[in-house]
Amino acid sequence: MLFVALVESDATKLKELAETARNLGAVEGVRVISAYGTPVGRGVTIFEADNEEAIFRYYTPMLPFLKKVEIYPALPLEKVISFAPRE
Repeated sequence: MLFVALVESDATKLKELAETARNLGAVEGVRVISAYGTPVGRGVTIFEADNEEAIFRYYTPMLPFLKKVEIYPALPLEKVISFAPRE
């Protein structure tokens, strides 16, 4: 299943976060498809993962550097539109 994770880190700890992420070995059940960050400490990562628990295992070593982690299932646009409120 595909997931999107939105993170907000402590911008003063970006180097430590990057170092931790770079040294992170493979996490069972998780494949990072793409990851992007900004100089102000916000980022987005697209995962293919067995479940949300696997993604939490991925982020656990980085939690000391993160203020916020939001994980969502990545849905096709047609599916997202189907959930939109009707006027």
